[in-house]
Amino acid sequence: MRKSIRIFSVLLALIMLLSTAVGVVSAANDQKRTSNRFNVVFVIDASGSMEDTDPQKLRFDATTLFLSLLANSGNRVGSVVFATGVKQVTDLRDINGVDDKLFIEGEIEKCPAEGWTAIGDALKTATDMLEKQGNPDNKSVIILLSDGYSELGSDDALKKCNDNKAEAIQDARDRGVAIYSVGLNVNNVNGDKGIKELKQISGPTGGECEEVNKPEDLKKIFQLFYTLIYGSAPVPIGEYEVPSDGNIEKTFLVPSAGVEEVNIIISSKSKISDMTLEMPDGTVWDVNKVKGMTVSTNSFAITKLVDPMGGEWTLRAKGTPNDKVKIEMIFNDNLSVETECDTAQAKAGSKLPVFGYLLENNQRATDGYADYHATLHVTFNKSADEKPRNLEFDMDPQSSSYYYELPIDEIGHYELYMSLTGNGTNKDTSDNMIRFDVGNTSPAIGDGDKRLKDGRIEETIWFIPFLTKTHEIPVGGIITDPEDGDDLTYSVSSSSFNDTTYEIDSNEKVLIIKDFLDLSKGSVTIRATDAMGAYAEFDVLVTIVNVGVIAIIVIVAAAVIVAGIIVLLIYLLSRKKFMGTITVRNLETNAVMTQQKNRGHINLTAFQIGHTGFHKKACFQATGKSWIEFRSPTPVLSSSSVSKEKKIKILNRSEIEIYSDDSRTRGIAVTFESYLGGY
Repeated sequence: MRKSIRIFSVLLALIMLLSTAVGVVSAANDQKRTSNRFNVVFVIDASGSMEDTDPQKLRFDATTLFLSLLANSGNRVGSVVFATGVKQVTDLRDINGVDDKLFIEGEIEKCPAEGWTAIGDALKTATDMLEKQGNPDNKSVIILLSDGYSELGSDDALKKCNDNKAEAIQDARDRGVAIYSVGLNVNNVNGDKGIKELKQISGPTGGECEEVNKPEDLKKIFQLFYTLIYGSAPVPIGEYEVPSDGNIEKTFLVPSAGVEEVNIIISSKSKISDMTLEMPDGTVWDVNKVKGMTVSTNSFAITKLVDPMGGEWTLRAKGTPNDKVKIEMIFNDNLSVETECDTAQAKAGSKLPVFGYLLENNQRATDGYADYHATLHVTFNKSADEKPRNLEFDMDPQSSSYYYELPIDEIGHYELYMSLTGNGTNKDTSDNMIRFDVGNTSPAIGDGDKRLKDGRIEETIWFIPFLTKTHEIPVGGIITDPEDGDDLTYSVSSSSFNDTTYEIDSNEKVLIIKDFLDLSKGSVTIRATDAMGAYAEFDVLVTIVNVGVIAIIVIVAAAVIVAGIIVLLIYLLSRKKFMGTITVRNLETNAVMTQQKNRGHINLTAFQIGHTGFHKKACFQATGKSWIEFRSPTPVLSSSSVSKEKKIKILNRSEIEIYSDDSRTRGIAVTFESYLGGY
């Protein structure tokens, strides 16, 4: 995910140790108006190798797990299944219950595994879907599963696929779409190519990439991704062997506030039966009711409790004696978090009050703070030459907020956010950190560089194979600092390119592109840092045009023009009139036939006089004059010439013999009777 540029203007006081900032700054979790809801697109590999890497189709169990964990309303989900190209697209749809989830599962599962691996085509389809079909109130993510790397049957198809991949990565960075990738057995299949490609796809977008060497571990990874995306960590209920009597009984605690749903996940070798649930008030849900809330696969079952009562619940069931059983739960909540402080109070030697808030359905909660643990995370830079210090402080739960007084002991650059843990919740405001400076003014983007538009500059590189070695892009002067001027340190904070593609020369203030075969398009986020560690950022969007490819395009265009000319000539010939009749006689059998046509040509085969030994495309071509031509794809002899020719002129009222063999015994005799007269 491309980091947003957040530069707070700071008013300097009279003394160098004092600084001020503007107003009260609030850092809310990036979920905006909808809490814990997402637009999700599954991008699933269905290339032929999947039959070998996942013969049991456990990838479908993994997607079933993820879908089952989703809240029964508020999410939008779609899918793209790919192989040689995009095979199956399921548009994003609102999830309003089990039927919608089952529909998505069915669409993913119905494509057979066959063909090549077009990752880029599938990703571009997914990012386009999210842009056009996603709920703008939801964050968007892509979950990609593949067992290989981009590979197609032709260079042209692979180039187009890789261009689409570059576009998709950049689209994801620009729109804040995180891509989570699973590499299934990729290293065992193709060395490190697969995992390198998946990491390049996920890393620049703020997603994660995980490698799985056993298909049965896919469920763990999809559960991990659910935790990362939704901030809901599994809470263990029990992991043990079923006793000899087969009876399972476990209790679990549901928090009284903020929990919309509880997902109870039971993993076991043998299926669990006769499950009942007892509510905190003593009400028992019988076997049939629990079955109606449960989704089962070969390796796990999920029971979803909607709007559960807070308090202690009891789970009872039957299992196979001595079978290992793991029971855990994941909460779907309506919680988000927010951090707030008045940075104008941040002065050297003072203490800065920092407040943290729980939000239920995006409204600040007035209680429940004691149920969770809040931590204030602070990064402090005293100078650009020193390594930043990372500090953590426990925040005090109060009646309607969390609170901590942050000591401002030194001048420098501060960044802070709050994290919230407990009851299976793991949320933070790291996507929207509060940044301020003490005793310093942050660098800022100026308006003097005409290349800069919407916080980025764009550069097109014309790459000529064997000639273009490197390309330099000036990046100095775009960010300025009232105290340090142009004396800033330049670095790359993120990029969609591999780190071997570029380097930055901070002294010369240039970005150097070295590898022109990585991605055809991508961005590099440049960070300019002042002497005290404060910084500002901007993007360089790089498009690489391979001139070698353009040369091929020019050649193809020329070929198209030549082909057009040929077609035109054929068309003009087809418009020429026959000015008479043609009589053809077989030299061997004396079979004879006369034909007449208005325009174009007449095939020799149209004269039904038996085999004559000529090429099947031999014909008589009209000229619009008092003579015609016999044309043959292969040269032939005639009574009018001593050498073989492909075109033989046939004059008015003159019989001419044309031979299909060198002994001049086989062939035809032709007479043309013209309406125009003459010879």
